[in-house]
Amino acid sequence: GLGTEDRRKVQAHLDTIRDLEKETATPPAPIANCAMPSRPVDNDPKDAATVPRAVSTMNDLIVQAFACDATRLITYTPSQSGSPGAPWLGESHDLHLVSHGKYPEVAWAPIGTKWLTWMYEQQASLLQKLASVPEGDGTLLDHTLILSIHDFSDSSLHLFKNIGTSIIGSGNGYFKTGRLMKLGGKPHNNVLVAIANAMGVDIKTFGDPALSDPNVIASFRA
Repeated sequence: GLGTEDRRKVQAHLDTIRDLEKETATPPAPIANCAMPSRPVDNDPKDAATVPRAVSTMNDLIVQAFACDATRLITYTPSQSGSPGAPWLGESHDLHLVSHGKYPEVAWAPIGTKWLTWMYEQQASLLQKLASVPEGDGTLLDHTLILSIHDFSDSSLHLFKNIGTSIIGSGNGYFKTGRLMKLGGKPHNNVLVAIANAMGVDIKTFGDPALSDPNVIASFRA
């Protein structure tokens, strides 16, 4: 026969299976604004010209997933750091290589400005789509928290100080919004701790403990 510890483990396993059976036996209540979307057009990953359409489709899927409560967390970037170029912006060069000066005849500043503008326009489009979906006492956007961080402050040198970071949404009133904050060179680990706390995860550090400052973390609170 099984020992006491083995019996406990087997029973815990059986209890877990039973809980799953109960969950699947009862169909979930319908959620407002949740409907099966039509199948999107398949994009050719080798054709950079299809990127804008693919990004728009991804934004739609993100909104639908949140509206249906299929997931509550998404990590997303709408590009490949410009590697395929941006023919829809009139740029055929590999923008990643342009940022590193691999094409001396091509200046990064005008191309980079155009590229980043387009990137943030896609973010704005996602926000507008979230705001268009009613949910509870507001909209889907009202109940969503978005953390937007650029890859580098200077992509050509891979510098990661003074990175532009945005927190969009109050986290159900947790964050004080409408502010431009300068953190005096403090690492963005503090931002990650603050967001974890807003979501009910009681941590005081993220990564190297020495990089988290309780005063900075507290400064995000409303």
